[in-house]
This record gives sequence, structure tokens and C-alpha cells, in this order.
Amino acid sequence: MSQTNTRHHPIVHIERPDPDLSVRIVSCPTSPLEVIASAWSELTALRRLQLLDASCNYIMVGKDTMQRLLARVGEASKPWPRLGDHRYDPSLTWADQLYIIVNRTRHWEKSDVVAFQEVLSDEVERVESAKLHAGVGPLRLPASSSKTTVTEILLADARSLLADAGCPVLTPRRRSLQCMLATSAELTLAH
Repeated sequence: MSQTNTRHHPIVHIERPDPDLSVRIVSCPTSPLEVIASAWSELTALRRLQLLDASCNYIMVGKDTMQRLLARVGEASKPWPRLGDHRYDPSLTWADQLYIIVNRTRHWEKSDVVAFQEVLSDEVERVESAKLHAGVGPLRLPASSSKTTVTEILLADARSLLADAGCPVLTPRRRSLQCMLATSAELTLAH
């Protein structure tokens, strides 16, 4: 399915590497970021797809027993051991969806993912409809003003890509694909 009107809206690519899984890769040619979204229950299958081999940030989303929306924001230099540990954490049984944010154009250093986790955590804390499920929390390392500016720019991209991937926590500054489907947008679905 593809509609074209790039005059007002960016192109959003949604790829499904395995049609039997919920895994989707959401990207936009104007952003260095990519969001890999999956059901939390498909973590083992997601790992087999070998889509992730570098530092990343992630948001785990689900509802608690009172049906309140919860979100856990994290970072990982080595994502599979970190995500694997979360899988067996009894305080995370509410997790239902996983949204992994990666930088496609360059390897993120530890300080990059820590800075981005800090910004994402702060953003989730401001969302009235969701509660931040605190883990260790961001390290709050001092960042240069140039790194802070880059992080803020990337946050705008991440908000939009997360919304396009179906993440219910952060709303984009621009209208997400979910809102634009009723109007014109260019959508590329790849199988």
C-alpha cells in the first residue's frame, strides 16, 4: 500500500521482516534513527532476526493490574544481555510491547545512549496518561551544549517514529502516521 504526497509529510517506511511476527522497523529517510517495535513476548524471535547489534535506547510499555499505562525507559551498550535480564525481572511482568531506538548512521557511544535515556525519561515523566516505571534511572552525566542540542533534535525524530510504530507513550511534535492515514501520506510497507 503506498500513497504519495511528500509535499507536506515525510516518508515513513514500515518494514515487517517476518510476517508471522509483530516485529516492525519504522524509519524515515530524513532521520538517522530507526525504531524496532515488537511484542515483548517475541523477544527471543526478535533476537533471532539479528536486527540489533549496537548500543540503543528502548521503551517497554504495558499496563499494570489497574490498567494504568506504564513505561520503562532504558539504554544498553549490549542490548541482548540487558533485555534478557529484563525478561526475567518480576517487577516487569506488565511489559507488553518493546520499542527499540537505534541510530542507523553511526554507533552511539555510552554517553550518547545515557543522554538520550535521560531525555526520554524526562519526557515520559511529563506524560499524564503514563507512569514511568523506574529502573536504575538515567545516570545524569553532564553533557556538552552541542550534545544536548543534537539529543533534542533526535528526540523530535524519536517521538514521531515511536508514534508511527504504535507506541502510546510519547506524542510527536508533528502529526504521526496514525493520525495522517485518514489523509494523504506516503507509506511504504515492505515484507
